[in-house]
Amino acid sequence: MQYLHLWTPLALAVFGGIMLILQLSLLRGFIKVYRVMSSRELSIMMASFIAFSIGSILLILVNIYAYYTFYSLGYGYMELYRKIGLMLYEILLALGFLILIMPSMLKTGKVATLLAVESLLSTLDGMLHIINIIIILEMIILLLYYFRHGGREMLSGRLWVISLVLIAVSRFVNLLPMQPLSDLFSIFMDLLAFISLYIMKLELDFSLEGE
Repeated sequence: MQYLHLWTPLALAVFGGIMLILQLSLLRGFIKVYRVMSSRELSIMMASFIAFSIGSILLILVNIYAYYTFYSLGYGYMELYRKIGLMLYEILLALGFLILIMPSMLKTGKVATLLAVESLLSTLDGMLHIINIIIILEMIILLLYYFRHGGREMLSGRLWVISLVLIAVSRFVNLLPMQPLSDLFSIFMDLLAFISLYIMKLELDFSLEGE
């Protein structure tokens, strides 16, 4: 079990690296298809994925540092930095999805409630659990918004739903007291979600080329 703990930071860094490649490719894809999106939609999507990308970069760097602290400072410091890296990643992930749902929530006047919940992150214990719960709520909001506004018949729509469900499930698993297995599983599920989004981007590229 100790070997699993030792290799967890490197595994998280690898998952973060693959996600970063996918996220940067998706960002590039948004720029390529800007002609089918309004400038407002494009800026929202880009801001969201920039937050995701920064989160992945922090996940990579902090976990690589955590791995090397094992040899200089010991196991306790490695676990501390691993959790810090995961925390920073989760915060940026929550921020990215908050950017996505902010416009629709502003119309309903509910954004203040969500921001109030976000502000609890700096004051309450169990910060990571709170972030996970917020991300699950954000996934539910995005799913409800999607089904309310149609688009279910498209393959890309189904892939979007799959991505949101995967991220919601991964956050639920991360609430379970099974570290580091739950941490590894949740990041792996995030990776699958971004792979699904990348396939959705490829489908959009193909449809645009056919026009």
